Amino acid sequence: MEGAIFTNHFSKDDPSPKVQAFVTQYKAKYGETPDGFAALSYDAAGLLLDALKTSGSTDSAAIRDALQNTTFSGIAGAYKFNENRDPIKAAYILQIKDGQQTYLATVNP
Repeated sequence: MEGAIFTNHFSKDDPSPKVQAFVTQYKAKYGETPDGFAALSYDAAGLLLDALKTSGSTDSAAIRDALQNTTFSGIAGAYKFNENRDPIKAAYILQIKDGQQTYLATVNP
């Protein structure tokens, strides 16, 4: 796999101060480096809290509509949703170097 290039939802090596703060805090709390699932889970909770705040309601239709119309800046990038409620977000470009995933770039839609 050496040299392989691929995409992911998140990279712990993203130089963004927001990402690096998350990585540091996650390591301190859990004793390991966060992966893409940890970042996406954190962002999912943030998206829900943002939708609850924006809608001012716990009604599922109001939350759905708030999500549909949001642009949320999370750990794994900015999220917005298309007309089918599919998320549109950044892709992280990674490469295997010396057997490790290394960050190359972030591509925003």
